[in-house]
Amino acid sequence: MNTKMEKEAPKAIYKKRKVIVESVFDHMKNSGFRGFSVRGKEKVAGEFSLVCATHNR
Repeated sequence: MNTKMEKEAPKAIYKKRKVIVESVFDHMKNSGFRGFSVRGKEKVAGEFSLVCATHNR
């Protein structure tokens, strides 16, 4: 990763990730979602779907 990040093109792509992806998770956390209240892959997927649905309202 260090070798990859020495070039300018990957740096520019990685900078965009901060704006595009991280802001979504930040908004979810600020809305009160701090962790899952259920256990199991299927239940967690369902809970995360609900969180995403409320985010996309």
